[in-house]
Amino acid sequence: MCTDHRDGGEGSCKDEALWRSYSVKNCELEKRTLASLTFDTPCGPTGAGGAHGATYQCCKP
Repeated sequence: MCTDHRDGGEGSCKDEALWRSYSVKNCELEKRTLASLTFDTPCGPTGAGGAHGATYQCCKP
């Protein structure tokens, strides 16, 4: 069984590594593992790897 999540929004701009870290931690709180992760609209300086948010899925191992 999996759960879907979305974090962030137009007011957020974080690098993809930080969004990944948040999603892994949130999945761990549910005793699940990160199954998929996509990033929203890019933000910040060109090539900086920032995104306004992330959509991810946590699944039972």
